[in-house]
Amino acid sequence: MTDAPADGDPSATLTARLSVPEMDCPSCAGKVEHALEGVDGVRSFDTQPTTGRVVVTYDPDAATRPSWSRPSRPRATR
Repeated sequence: MTDAPADGDPSATLTARLSVPEMDCPSCAGKVEHALEGVDGVRSFDTQPTTGRVVVTYDPDAATRPSWSRPSRPRATR
């Protein structure tokens, strides 16, 4: 997991690249997307189910990474 300034205004957002090994299908990616849509401060995201990664651009003043980068409930089964 890494954080870096996002393209555009680097003082306003950071980009985190996360490994989500359990996200291995479009349905799983949809669940991750749905969860991220509900987090204040998350500006954009790109789920990549074939690689099990998600790239999240967020406002660090509005969303702290621990508020959205840790699992909040048990993993769903397909």
